[in-house]
Amino acid sequence: MQNGRTVGRGGMNRREFLRLGGAGLAGAALLGSGTLAGCGGGSSGSGGGLTVASWDIASDALRNTIPLFKKKRPGTDVSMQSITIDYQQLVPRLQAGSGAPDVFSLAQQDFQNFLTRFPGEFVDVTDRMEKYTSQFAEAPLSHARKDGKLFAVPWDMGPVGLWYRKDLLEKAGISPEDVATYDGFIQAGKELEQKVGGGTKMTAFDASGGGTNPSHYHILLNQQNGSFYGSGGKIDFTNEKSYTAMDLLDRFVNEEIVIDTPTYDESSRAISNGDTATSMGAAWDVGTIKSAGGSGQKEKWDVMPLPAFMEGGPREATLSGSVLVISSQTQNEDAAWDFIEQALLTREGQAESWAQGLFPSWEPYWETAAFKKADPYFGFAVAPKFADIARNVPALDYGPHFLDFQKPLMDAYSAVLTGDTTPQDAMAQAEERAASASGLEVA
Repeated sequence: MQNGRTVGRGGMNRREFLRLGGAGLAGAALLGSGTLAGCGGGSSGSGGGLTVASWDIASDALRNTIPLFKKKRPGTDVSMQSITIDYQQLVPRLQAGSGAPDVFSLAQQDFQNFLTRFPGEFVDVTDRMEKYTSQFAEAPLSHARKDGKLFAVPWDMGPVGLWYRKDLLEKAGISPEDVATYDGFIQAGKELEQKVGGGTKMTAFDASGGGTNPSHYHILLNQQNGSFYGSGGKIDFTNEKSYTAMDLLDRFVNEEIVIDTPTYDESSRAISNGDTATSMGAAWDVGTIKSAGGSGQKEKWDVMPLPAFMEGGPREATLSGSVLVISSQTQNEDAAWDFIEQALLTREGQAESWAQGLFPSWEPYWETAAFKKADPYFGFAVAPKFADIARNVPALDYGPHFLDFQKPLMDAYSAVLTGDTTPQDAMAQAEERAASASGLEVA
């Protein structure tokens, strides 16, 4: 069933890409990459120089790392290339086997697909990472690993919490303990709308299937330590954890505690207008809340772990982050590694990423004063709360065929939330479509 408001679709920036995972766009690039234009700038064979590529604020973080890198390698020039978050400039270079940047970023959930579709295009960094692996949680490492070897270094990650308006919950007489389970969350949502008024709903997400990726389904599946695969790597969407995730979202809609926000712009607008009291969001949503909430909502927000499915159950989940890789096309592998090491495996380098709002996968940075510093907008240190979540998140296995799963899962998500289709029927149909797209068997 559909509930909420219909408002205009907005554009997508990097935060929206990360929130939604980006795989739909990446899939378009991978499937239709024969017509895509290549990126300009230098190539991996440009003498003693190094080319580094990323997008948006991630690119800014790497650019700001160059002076730190130059202290170690003063004779190595570094040029930055801009790639778009749908990989349109990157894919043709990988297909051609030439012209790729020496170092570039990829979304965590897309990397296994890249490893499968472009074998031999990524440098094995297992030995170089040996002394660092204990400094990462298993979840981000799992996205960088294939057949027991590491082909990427985890960069940022997206631990998910429940952002909430303290003032609105207090006005409704709701405490954080009241929403420690999803049953309590739903009951509180009914009470909140009555007591707060003004059409304010308990939460906001894509309740109509009008977006590009069922990110809230991913969150709830991950929270249960679920998977898209069964035994032998076969497709498995028809399992109890998958049904439980979709059933809960359908309950939110049927109980009318949600405002429909399929896009980033609509989510921001719901925050700005006070239309939602909570948001299931990742650490990077700190910027969205500040921007959308403005001065009028200063010190009115807090964050806690997600509600549990049952009392005492797990309350942690994560969304996709990103990794840095070295192209096997590089003629400067040692310099490329030194750049990644400086950017992601030192406190000075990670400070540049943190300054851009990228939550670090590298745990030693969590102990720095900058990471623990209170945010004046919120009135408390936000990052340590998400660090507590990040330490315990289970890994969600996206696998090498996740791009083939995106459209079938999105169709199933929409069918359940906007009609009378049961999760069981919708996911069974999604399995068959995913099998046709990927060539995998259904479990």
